[in-house]
Amino acid sequence: MEVDGLVCGWAVAGHSRDPERPQDGEFYGLYVIPRLWSAGIGHRLMVAVEEHLRAQGYARAHLWVLDGNERAAEFYDQHGWVEDGGTQLDRRGEHELRENRRVRDLARPG
Repeated sequence: MEVDGLVCGWAVAGHSRDPERPQDGEFYGLYVIPRLWSAGIGHRLMVAVEEHLRAQGYARAHLWVLDGNERAAEFYDQHGWVEDGGTQLDRRGEHELRENRRVRDLARPG
């Protein structure tokens, strides 16, 4: 997404990589440059991703949130994504990061 010619954010989604939810779409990630947080850009990106997943025929989708990332969890709560109890460990090098799965029924606009 651009604002005044500046790339200020992006979002990516596609087919689920989660073996527990093979029929879902998956919201892979969203980023907005910090100085533009709370300016509505994340909301517009989220709406666009949900519309994209619906257009691809997905009735449900999921995403992963880093455990302890309360700002992201609150943002997803506001958009109708709810934790379903799924967890995973993201292993990168010698670090392990716990992530919590959130799901969304795409048939019900948020």
